[in-house]
Amino acid sequence: IPVIGKLYDNTDLWFNFGLIDKAPTFDQVIQDWDAKLATDPQNEKFTAFEFGFNFASNDGSLASKINFYTTQWSDRIQTKSVQDQGDSSDDIIVYLTGIDQAHSGFEVELAAQVHPLLRVDLGLGYGNWIYTDDAQGTYRSSDSELNYGYALKDLKVGDMPQTNLSIGLTSTPVEG
Repeated sequence: IPVIGKLYDNTDLWFNFGLIDKAPTFDQVIQDWDAKLATDPQNEKFTAFEFGFNFASNDGSLASKINFYTTQWSDRIQTKSVQDQGDSSDDIIVYLTGIDQAHSGFEVELAAQVHPLLRVDLGLGYGNWIYTDDAQGTYRSSDSELNYGYALKDLKVGDMPQTNLSIGLTSTPVEG
């Protein structure tokens, strides 16, 4: 983590920046049941920027971290397995391509040694993760393949908490 500068003995300001070009995973390129290859899979690309502030008291009784992040992710690929609701009991694979997302948010962590035997930890994260455009997809069963457009723009990105709160207590009645 590059440090921009020390503000005090136990305080610093930092930032990260990244441009990433990620190859698709195996499951995003080869269909399981017949080893059919995806046509012209694209690498996923994302640009990430993060900056933050770390603070710790001189006696070690208080520490905090605050950071803000933003990531622009383009050409993301996802596969989803769905159960065929028709006559067949086959699983159908949906390949989504060209997914664009924007992730931004902030995170705060606080730790306080309130007693020699007890530490309290608090964490808060708030994110705004949205799809920034619609995507294309291929609906593949064992005997057919159909192309569709998927309306994703302005929907929230699922499978991740966009707001979280954590509280922890650590007791150390015996040293070590």
